[in-house]
Amino acid sequence: MSSRKRRSPVGIPAGTRLCDWADKPMDPRSVASRQRGKIYRARQNQYQRQLGKSVGDLRQRLHNLSIQSALQQRLAAYSVVIRQAVMTRLQDTFEGMSTSTTSKRLGRVRFHIDSFQVQGSLEAPVIKLLGSLRGQLSHSTVHQLYHCTPGNTALLHALIGREVKCQTTHTLFFAADGSLDHELTEADFFTQLASLAPSLGGLGEMLHELPCIVRSGDPQTATESGE
Repeated sequence: MSSRKRRSPVGIPAGTRLCDWADKPMDPRSVASRQRGKIYRARQNQYQRQLGKSVGDLRQRLHNLSIQSALQQRLAAYSVVIRQAVMTRLQDTFEGMSTSTTSKRLGRVRFHIDSFQVQGSLEAPVIKLLGSLRGQLSHSTVHQLYHCTPGNTALLHALIGREVKCQTTHTLFFAADGSLDHELTEADFFTQLASLAPSLGGLGEMLHELPCIVRSGDPQTATESGE
């Protein structure tokens, strides 16, 4: 029979029964180590979640920046075409007064752009110019715009020479190739006529009594007769 002693389990003092050892509380150092392990794993999981969210946000920002960069490049390419077309049209419409075929009285007509809007798409933009047309009423202007003046000599003479300001909307429709497809011009001639009523004294009441029919539309009519 061997005289070798049986070794005790690791961590169990020699001579201690296993059942007695199991009933003893765990070493505080072992508990602290396990707790630190749980905290470490929880922090690692939280870090992985935050890292994944940050990577997703960066990818989305990169995608948005790519779209923005492409849009800016297309706008830069089209802005030259749009600006040139708009300025050319404005010069043709409102700044042709120096030519021999245009009446010199247009020199006293002024057009001012109040706002500039771009609508539609990049392929076929729609440019809306909101502005004001200022000038003096002439005999032909009054006859062309207001159908209530013929036969009303006093009212006609009271309107001639009056400086008026008319709100206009000039819309330019461009084709996909950048060329001007068509345009639409609207002008509020009636409002500017009604605004003159207080300064006309008794003749101003006549404007409310007469069945005035205002020919609204192309401000070129007004510019061709302003003096």
